[in-house]
Amino acid sequence: IEDYRKVARGGKGVKTLNITGKTGKLIAIKAVTDESDLMIITRSGITIRVAVGDIRLAGRATQGVKLINLREGDAIAAVCCVPKSDPLPKEEGEDL
Repeated sequence: IEDYRKVARGGKGVKTLNITGKTGKLIAIKAVTDESDLMIITRSGITIRVAVGDIRLAGRATQGVKLINLREGDAIAAVCCVPKSDPLPKEEGEDL
């Protein structure tokens, strides 16, 4: 958030993302910490959980970081910030 300068009334705003045909639209923006996870859910029901600390940092006016590959015709339904979870303990004889 400190990367954003204050803009006076009548200002043109501050650019957040370089939107192109390659990147598509900005779906969600969340204030998070490294102690959080992001859950991304698609319209087809695919859900992924990503540790915020594992996401590569990018500059403010860049094209961003791709977090999920969408199938043709699919779209993002929801993005939410959730508390970081501990990995499940591996049970004897179980392959994860």
